Amino acid sequence: MYNKWKNTVYILHALTEKYSEKKQLPPSQIHQDILLRSMKLLEDTEPEAADLIRPMIKVMLPYTVLPDDKDDRENGAGRHYYCACNTDGRPFSPVGGYFRNGKDLFARSARTMFEEDYTMALTMYHAGFTGQSAAYLGRAVHMMSDMCCLPHAVKWTYFSKKRGLHISYEELARAMYPEFVPEQTISYEHLRRFAMRSSFTTALNAGAQKAAMEIPEVLSSPEAEIKKRLYDTEQAVAALLYRFYRDTKVTPLRGHYAADGMVCHPFADMPALDIKITERGITFELAGLSVNSRLGSVFRAAHRRGGKFSLTPVGCNSGLVLSRSSRKLVPFDPRDEKQLYGII
Repeated sequence: MYNKWKNTVYILHALTEKYSEKKQLPPSQIHQDILLRSMKLLEDTEPEAADLIRPMIKVMLPYTVLPDDKDDRENGAGRHYYCACNTDGRPFSPVGGYFRNGKDLFARSARTMFEEDYTMALTMYHAGFTGQSAAYLGRAVHMMSDMCCLPHAVKWTYFSKKRGLHISYEELARAMYPEFVPEQTISYEHLRRFAMRSSFTTALNAGAQKAAMEIPEVLSSPEAEIKKRLYDTEQAVAALLYRFYRDTKVTPLRGHYAADGMVCHPFADMPALDIKITERGITFELAGLSVNSRLGSVFRAAHRRGGKFSLTPVGCNSGLVLSRSSRKLVPFDPRDEKQLYGII
């Protein structure tokens, strides 16, 4: 019996062999190539923004790859996914503005990790820790790229029946890119993709839904669909870098990052606390003294929406966050307002 999915895997393998035979450039890392190509788009469109990002690139490049390392804190089964549909293309509806990851959890997902990485990249940059900022921004680029990748938007996880499709799709993408994907040009409007500062929700959900709608194109014209995804990924990363540039020029309340001297009320049994940014992350002080709670002493913040942040102890890599309704860390749930904190 004809099986369209198995036939597509066969076609993808055959195309990978064809491109691999023609390939002349040495092997490279696709996440790094995406960053470099996106930087060129930024240089050609907004040179001033590129001037700010360029000194960070050397540090960013390895961190665009590191989340795929099995020992990395952001690695894990089903995590690098932001699923707008099931494996056959049936659309999901977002809950609290969020799609789930490949294991049907809100966190950790490509989006929730992206939001944390981006928030901390800005926080570290404004605190003067530019190396840490570049590392976080490199991670954010990785998660943005994964959210633009079709297998990561349609739940083709390595533990699903579409495992073979995911693997063969990405093998073909690596064989094609960058050598057989001509450079594109973009306009200033492409850089405005993430212009809405209140939340990344609208843009990220639209991007995941757009990718999910392309399943029929993978079946009919895989090379064209992969090129389309790669171009969209380059545009998204260029827009992200431009957004970062713009956010380095604004106040913490407008850019949604944390800074020394701001105030937060993270623990129910304590008064509001002063924020201090260190190389390790966000710490809290009371009357000039460091606060060490049983839930942690150093935290990462992730801006979620409208000036509200979730807080996770550094060292906790399981998707748990603080909550005003619990004395323990709880799984992130975007519907639960008690997990979201103001930083003012």
